[in-house]
Parts: sequence; C-alpha cells; structure tokens
Amino acid sequence: MPSLTVVVLTYNSESTIATCLNALVAQRYRDFKLIIVDDNSTDRTLSVVDSYRESLTISVEINGSHNIATGRNIGLRKAETELVAFVDSDDSPTPEWTQVIVDAFEAEQNLVLISGDLVPSHSTRVSQAIATNDDAIRQLFGKDVFLFCSSNCAINKQRTSLYFDENFRYAEDVEFASRVASTHPWKYVPSMRVNHTSRAGLRQYGLQMYRYGCWRIYYGARAHDFRLIDFAPLSLILASTLLAAFYRKPIFLIAIVLFSLVESSFVILYRRPSRNVAYLLFPAWLTKNVAWSLGVVRAMYTLVTNHEMRSILRSPVSDL
Repeated sequence: MPSLTVVVLTYNSESTIATCLNALVAQRYRDFKLIIVDDNSTDRTLSVVDSYRESLTISVEINGSHNIATGRNIGLRKAETELVAFVDSDDSPTPEWTQVIVDAFEAEQNLVLISGDLVPSHSTRVSQAIATNDDAIRQLFGKDVFLFCSSNCAINKQRTSLYFDENFRYAEDVEFASRVASTHPWKYVPSMRVNHTSRAGLRQYGLQMYRYGCWRIYYGARAHDFRLIDFAPLSLILASTLLAAFYRKPIFLIAIVLFSLVESSFVILYRRPSRNVAYLLFPAWLTKNVAWSLGVVRAMYTLVTNHEMRSILRSPVSDL
C-alpha cells in the first residue's frame, strides 16, 4: 500500500485538537505519520499534541504566517510519503477515513487528488443552524471543484508538483482544485467522511462569509469562472436600494430579508430540522447574504483599484 502522512493545521486549538487526535488514534488503518503545522499558538495546543506522542507518530512544524495555504504547503513539503491527507484541528475524521484514502488511490492509479464528504457537526444551536443551511446547499448545488474541501482531501505527491497558491488566504481549496482538475484526474469520494464543525455564532459566521465572498471573486478572476449565483444577494440588495431611492419608499429595502426568509423556508421543508434550530435558519441566511455581499463588493473594488492584486491574480503559480 502507498505510504500516508496526515497533516493537521492548528492555531490556538487547545479546545478542539484532542477530539481530532482521538479520531486519528481510532483509525482502522494506522500506518500513517502525523504532521502538526502550528501557526504560533499561544495556548496549550502543542502541550495537548505532545500527550499523544505514544499513540501517534507525530512531528511538529511551525507556520507563523496566519495563512492557511502556507500551512498546507509546509505539510506537503515536509511529508516524506507518497500520499498526503489534510484534516483541520476542529474537525474529526470517521474511523475508516485513512483506509478509504489509501483504497481510493490504490483502486485508480492515475488519481492525483481526492476529497470527501463533510458531515455537519455543531457545538451550539446557532452552529447547527449554520451547518443545516450549508449542508443543504452543498448537497443540492455543489458540483465539480465546489465539492472539494481542503480540510478533507488527499494528494498523491508522486503524481503532481502542484501546490496551494499562498496568495489566496481564503478559497485556496477551490483555486487549488480547479488548477489540479485542469490537468490531472481528481475524484470526490463520499465515503471519505469528516465531521465538520460550523462556526459557533453569527458574528464568526458573518466574518467567514465576508472572507469567502471576497476570495470567491478573486478565484473567479483568476480562473475566469464566475457564477451568477455568487452575485444574487448583492444584486438584490442593490436593486432594492435603487427602488427605495427612486420611489422614496424604504419598504423596498426589506427585499434581502424576504429573500433570506424564502431560503430558510426552503431548507426547513428540505431538511425538516427541529423547532429550536429551524427559527435560527433565517438569521443565519440573512447574515450569510449580507456578509457575502460585502465581501463581493470589497473584492470588486480591489480588482478595479489595486493593480498589485490584479497582477497577482494574473501571475502563474510556480510548482512546489
């Protein structure tokens, strides 16, 4: 069987890393090495990691850049095995995860990249609502590279020299997958499952969606791949604002509220969540739509005014 290294990125992960490492200890296929890429944590993250050295073959590398893509590339560089798999410190793989990875590459000798399913997990009712919304959209509209997630993926280093673009602080996974898919075979493997924890609160979720909206546009500019759906919330906000100004009727401004209400109602009908979660779907959608739109505006403004960013997005990505 091909050799395997698992890479876990950490940053102040004291409260979550033990769950992740326990899941790795519980893997049915245990013939793998573990690299922890720590982003200069200031809590007890590395102390918790040290307590697992008798159960796992662990090495620690330091990132320090607060850049996800840089951390993933450090893991790729330091791994001495044929296969390199990624999982994040606040997620936990199911017991068959490593076995599925090895089996997938064994079954198809030309595969370069695989990614798997994200199983919604949550620590609060808000995070459960966020997970319910995101999972419903992923199931219904996720396709091609948009099913790829770098927190649950594996790469065959012997079959590619590609690496993550460190200019992409977010959406690095979609950008990387699109580049791989343009020249190499890759596959989505549903049985490769990771329990994925959503943001615990709406403020955290809003910040995440702002960043994703921004970097989704940067990805579109680099890959020449824009989707109309990415501009839907912003278009609605702009149209309702213009109508409110033209007719001098602020009532038009509630359009994005109604849009979010329709989206949450659809998810309720589709997923049938419990009552104590269903009522939170609406504020989660509203937060996502507004924050995402702000991110899109920020990215579009930057692309128009910032020559350096345009040059970065036009520049080729060198090999690892």
